[in-house]
Amino acid sequence: MKQKISYNNQQIHLEIDPNNGLALIDGKQFEYEISEYNGRFYFRIGNKQWILANVQVKGTQIRFNIDGYPVQLQVKNEQALLLETLGMKSELKQSTKDIKAPMPGKVLTIEVKEGDQVQEGETILVLEAMKMENEIKSPIQGQIKTIQVEIGQIIDKQTLLVELE
Repeated sequence: MKQKISYNNQQIHLEIDPNNGLALIDGKQFEYEISEYNGRFYFRIGNKQWILANVQVKGTQIRFNIDGYPVQLQVKNEQALLLETLGMKSELKQSTKDIKAPMPGKVLTIEVKEGDQVQEGETILVLEAMKMENEIKSPIQGQIKTIQVEIGQIIDKQTLLVELE
């Protein structure tokens, strides 16, 4: 599982192999272990261990305290990195209430219906692109005004998917 982490204006490339307990951090291999006890997470690399507390995840932002010090990270997974490489954004950042396709693809599922109330970050539909399933999420809290696509429909990048009000 490849990820890119932004921390203090620094980019860290991370590849995790959870089956073998190995992490590749900026090209260097380390053994790691994450465990949980009484609501606290313990993170060990080699023979160093840290205590993670107050872990909060919101989208790609992760906040926690490590040994009492606050840390905020931005994490991008393999899918987000691939889309970034192709010049596309993995999450819709829109100033309007129109949700458009960030890439060409096929509509696999529609998770809402007209009139539904949705929360920011809630999945609206699933789009298949590049043999991956991509959840298209609501950029804001609102109500579904219209759904402009159908299940199975092949769409182009920037096709209007859903209108919110």
